[in-house]
Amino acid sequence: MAEKLKLTPVDVSYLLESEEERQSLMQDALASGDQAIIARAQMMIDEAMAKQMDDDSGLVCFVSDEEKQVVMDVCEKAGVTLSEAVEMLLQYIVEHKAILPFLLEAQKQKSAGQR
Repeated sequence: MAEKLKLTPVDVSYLLESEEERQSLMQDALASGDQAIIARAQMMIDEAMAKQMDDDSGLVCFVSDEEKQVVMDVCEKAGVTLSEAVEMLLQYIVEHKAILPFLLEAQKQKSAGQR
């Protein structure tokens, strides 16, 4: 009697990061003509794209420890987490399709001062 293989799930989403890789997988699946293979390929593509979207949602900012502490102190004083503060900023941009006017003005003043 054949021994059952112990299979463990493997994250292969990194293999499907580019559009070309996803298209190639789907072309191979379609060429097989097997609906189960086609469905599995589509599921793998969907999972890879979802993982990539999750990865892309991680916001990376480079700030000094002092700047980070100021931000954390301001958030604490306002009673919000850093994630909530960033979410509020992003939500404003989405709803108004613009950057907060006072931020733009501050950036202009900063740029003018550096000249």
